Amino acid sequence: MNYTADQEQLYLKLAAIYTKKTNKGLYIVGDLGVGKTYLCAALANSLVKNGEKVAFVKVSNFFNEIKSYISTRNELIDENINRLQKATYLFLDDIGAESVSEFVRDDILFRILDYRLENKLTTIFTSNLNKEDLLKHYTYDRKDNANLMNAKRLMERIDILGEDLTVLGKNMRR
Repeated sequence: MNYTADQEQLYLKLAAIYTKKTNKGLYIVGDLGVGKTYLCAALANSLVKNGEKVAFVKVSNFFNEIKSYISTRNELIDENINRLQKATYLFLDDIGAESVSEFVRDDILFRILDYRLENKLTTIFTSNLNKEDLLKHYTYDRKDNANLMNAKRLMERIDILGEDLTVLGKNMRR
């Protein structure tokens, strides 16, 4: 596989996490198919093989699953949140692709990220949205109700947890 300079930089940052030269996470933004998820999944698999406690979550799928538990299995909501809070390495793949609700933003995602920030746990995000666009995404819920303060609180945690890295390149899926 031939990497662009940006993909090479991503590879080096992920290697630093793997070798424990840093516990600072990443906020990886880039277009579709540039290798964000692929390289993060490779790191996650390597960490698991080394016995690390890893959670790799496609964000939109996770929130859909959590929403399905609301009326019937509330205990599973807390179990899933706890699992993500306490994983040594958490990968939140494709953040910003999910539907936003107050519940998702404030009761689930904020709770997970706040715990991880307080406990200095490594969190790696992938997204097609830069942080400015992600702030807009989290400001409005599905009913177009705005809550800029809660969106800023969430973004502050994302900003502290993940060093920005933009990956450019061609879509390798095509």
